[in-house]
Amino acid sequence: MVPASSRSEPEVGTAPPRAAKRRRAWVWVASASAVAAAIAVVLVVLGRGGSASGSALPIEAPGGIVLSQVCLNEAYGITVYYPGDWAVYRDDDSSEESCRYYRSGGFADLSLVEVWASPLEVSVVEDLGEFADVVEFYRRGGFGVAPTLEEQVEVGGHAGSLFDLEMDLAAGTYVMHVYVVPLVGGDDTSLPVIIEAQGELGAPEYDEAVAVADAMATAIRFDDTP
Repeated sequence: MVPASSRSEPEVGTAPPRAAKRRRAWVWVASASAVAAAIAVVLVVLGRGGSASGSALPIEAPGGIVLSQVCLNEAYGITVYYPGDWAVYRDDDSSEESCRYYRSGGFADLSLVEVWASPLEVSVVEDLGEFADVVEFYRRGGFGVAPTLEEQVEVGGHAGSLFDLEMDLAAGTYVMHVYVVPLVGGDDTSLPVIIEAQGELGAPEYDEAVAVADAMATAIRFDDTP
């Protein structure tokens, strides 16, 4: 692992390996000392992301969050609704990378490393196997991030799992709040979809991302959502 400043950035539209680059990005942004702490655990590479279209706006989600914008990823047929004061980083509506990264405050003047470190991501995992494999990966503490919570949930009409995970780094405690659901309902062999908030334990940005992720999970739609 090398500092972000010494790495060449891929062209916009190139699919960044999800796990390695997001985890690395968070570590780089957090502090140089965290890089050494994370080298041994940030090894696995996940896949790509996207989103689609569906119901009347605005949507009032539980927790008082209003979802007033929508992003469609035609490649996967997923519709993501998100708050009006958040922004989405998208390449093109037909790209697998569309509608993947979300943050309040927008993406102006951010490097790709900072984009990868966004507090909220919706993506389709292609490099860890089927839905059931990815659930098991999180369950056994993949990335070296220990699960502190696992719940059975329904997202977009699809049965899945919700995980909270923690990892201690020199810069602080890194945490993830992750929904894992199959892209095709009722199919454990389907590609998995994740909705993930990530950041530093106790940071206001992380707490806000968790609340938005929970709201998104109540409204997201897939091609087979009733």
